Amino acid sequence: MQSYMRNTLIIALALACCIPPSFSQDCSKQIIDNKKHSGVHLLVSTNLAIVVRAKYTYQMQIFSNEKGVFARMTSVGGIEFNQDDQVVFFDVAGNERAYRFVNMDEVLPGAVPSHRNNLQIDLEAIDWFSKSTITSIHFINFVSRQKHKFDINANRQQAINQVATCFTTMLDPSSISNTTGASVSRPQPREVATSGTASGGSKTDNETERLKVELENTKTTLRAEIEVERTKAEAQKAQIRQEVIDAREAANKKIAEYAEEVKQARLASQEEIDKANEEAKKYVLSSKMKADSAVSKILLNVEDARKRAGEEIQAARQTSLDEVRKAREKANTEIAAIQNKLDASKAEYASEVSSAKEKANAEILRIREENSQRITEAREKAELEQERSVEDVIRTKTIPLPKKSCGCGKNWLKKLHRHAKPTCWKNNALHWKWQR
Repeated sequence: MQSYMRNTLIIALALACCIPPSFSQDCSKQIIDNKKHSGVHLLVSTNLAIVVRAKYTYQMQIFSNEKGVFARMTSVGGIEFNQDDQVVFFDVAGNERAYRFVNMDEVLPGAVPSHRNNLQIDLEAIDWFSKSTITSIHFINFVSRQKHKFDINANRQQAINQVATCFTTMLDPSSISNTTGASVSRPQPREVATSGTASGGSKTDNETERLKVELENTKTTLRAEIEVERTKAEAQKAQIRQEVIDAREAANKKIAEYAEEVKQARLASQEEIDKANEEAKKYVLSSKMKADSAVSKILLNVEDARKRAGEEIQAARQTSLDEVRKAREKANTEIAAIQNKLDASKAEYASEVSSAKEKANAEILRIREENSQRITEAREKAELEQERSVEDVIRTKTIPLPKKSCGCGKNWLKKLHRHAKPTCWKNNALHWKWQR
């Protein structure tokens, strides 16, 4: 019996050690749909927000169907996802993988402009997501020819890893159509082809002029893009100013409303006071008309009425003061919130302008370096061709002449090639041999 229990305990420990860490993870929150239909495993992960900013959000959801494995990307307030646009993922080791959208851009209904499209991925991509730490993501738009780069914070990196791990653990690879090789190559910058027959200074000058023209065109394009960004920035500034003006007008309107309420309260209190005074006067007049025996009673009643009227007046004044104080506090709070919003908008605008400037400067520096390298290569090639031409001329001029024709035919000088070489002397004549 003890031997049986010992063996059972050993087997249980071995199974516990062999279970991978992914099985110990709770995947109930990461996987929202897990079923099989007609032999196809339909698995859907949670919609994970991978990039969250003040004005836009990008989300990713992994799912499988009869066509394979996909990543549904959603842009809320961000860019649109066109067919054949690419999304590039970068891990902490610097590795990158690019995947393309396979459908047309889907516009979602709502107050905020939202777009959605599906990325074609494969099991290798999901395994890479589960074993690596994705640090940044790039969206490449081939319609506008722009690239948008976003960094992913640590919490969302961990969330991507957990979702991919649960998806890999629960997915049945035999029940789906795996599209291997879904990763595509990123677009490389266009290289200018150079001709191998260029010689002399004219080709170098033409190449230099062409590079200068390309540089000027690039500068013009960058200036236009900077002008567009500047126009957008001015529009955002104008919008922020308009929002501040609207907020101030709303605050002034609220203050005016509060002041009107206070005024109405004061008028109401004054009416109450006047009413009390009128009632007191009427009471005094009625008291005078009574007998002398009731004079003391009447005086006491008048004193009580005056006391009550004074208390009501004091209460009305206190109520008015409290309402004015609350109105001022509320107006100050709204003005402070508006100022904070303005400061945040200014900081965000300054960050966007700085990013655009850095991008433009980096692009100009790259173009300058590339043009300088091309001009240097063209000059070196021209110098090399010039040296070869000089060597050919020297070799042609230094070939020794024969003493007589030695049967080589008439007008041999016209047939002499620059690669012809003298072979030997025979019968006081120099014999030549053509080198083909």
